[in-house]
Amino acid sequence: MPKYCLVLFSVSVLFAASGAACPRVQEQLLQPAPTPFSGTPTLTEVVAAVNQNSAAVRQLHTDEATVKIEGVPMSLRANLAIERPRHIRFRADTGLTGAEMDLGSNNDLFWIWIKQSKPPAVLFARHEQFAQSPVKNMIPIEPDWLVEALGLMQLDPNSELEGPYPYNTDHVEIRQQVRRPSGDITKRIVVHGRYGWIVLQEVYDAQQRLLASAQASGHQYDPNHKVSLPRTVDIKLPPAQIAFRLTVNEFLINQLNASTQLWTMPQINGYPPVDLTRVQPRSADERPLRRLRQPWR
Repeated sequence: MPKYCLVLFSVSVLFAASGAACPRVQEQLLQPAPTPFSGTPTLTEVVAAVNQNSAAVRQLHTDEATVKIEGVPMSLRANLAIERPRHIRFRADTGLTGAEMDLGSNNDLFWIWIKQSKPPAVLFARHEQFAQSPVKNMIPIEPDWLVEALGLMQLDPNSELEGPYPYNTDHVEIRQQVRRPSGDITKRIVVHGRYGWIVLQEVYDAQQRLLASAQASGHQYDPNHKVSLPRTVDIKLPPAQIAFRLTVNEFLINQLNASTQLWTMPQINGYPPVDLTRVQPRSADERPLRRLRQPWR
């Protein structure tokens, strides 16, 4: 079971971060991003800037993503489709041996398939059951965090927010406390002090152990949709000892014409469906994703 838990924990952030992207039309890159802050921003101004940046994005789509895992010499080709709030599909392949990964979510459930996983399975869980499952105690990162890791975040001004605190000369930091029965978590969100886009997100558990981080760079502004998105996102998952980089060369906003099949969990020969909420967790210390560091050599 711990194999299933850590696969779920680790690829959830991978799934999320793969939305790093740039606008399709190159001329858009020449247009400067707006500067919502004229001086040191207040908490209200930071929240408004973060929310405004993602407000117009309903869909994201790219067939031009690559995933570079630390320790693996070969990059994976990837495609990503997102329809907020919960429709997500991320698939990756080597270009030589076919599909290697299929991650998805719809309104009812989410699933994870990795070709190299042992034992072979399509892992899945229904959102409501997962929220009440013991597995959730071992996996504090919820599927809803996947889209937020792109920088497409909606902050509730009435939630437990602190800051902004100086981070360096160009950035400020805010902190969000999230209360939950399975254990409170703290989110650290670092925002550019002039442009208002998110450059770093970190998630800590109640013992202040780092669970995940997403560092975004190469932001480009799309004036048609009034959103700035990163071209590169570096992900670190300390519990699984995994680090990787996501890059996207071509990206479409609000142009996805998706069928219901795109949001349907796949049936894959030799990989039976396994409901994570029906498997009894043991120890979070076993880290099966170590073997995924070099699966394509």
